Amino acid sequence: MEALSKAASLRYRRDVNIAVLRFLLSLLFGCAPKAPKPKEPPPQNPGTSFPLRYPIMLFGGRNIHVKADERTLITTNLSSGVYYPEFKMIDSDGKQYSILKQTTT
Repeated sequence: MEALSKAASLRYRRDVNIAVLRFLLSLLFGCAPKAPKPKEPPPQNPGTSFPLRYPIMLFGGRNIHVKADERTLITTNLSSGVYYPEFKMIDSDGKQYSILKQTTT
């Protein structure tokens, strides 16, 4: 009897160890974010990645900027110091956008 209880105890401990190991591995690998699939290539010409309805408003901190068209949105001079990822953007349809990155040429 004692031998059977030791064997059952060892089997139970092994099953618990396997369950703990599976849990830790699932935390390590199973919950990792998947790499995003490329949606579509970036535009060839300067502009936005998706169509907007103008005028748009840019909100950031204490600043509010209004841009009447795409040309004024994508054209800036060095003295303006606008860093777009700091801003939230709302177009004329009332849709809110976040600016993830900006590129320069």
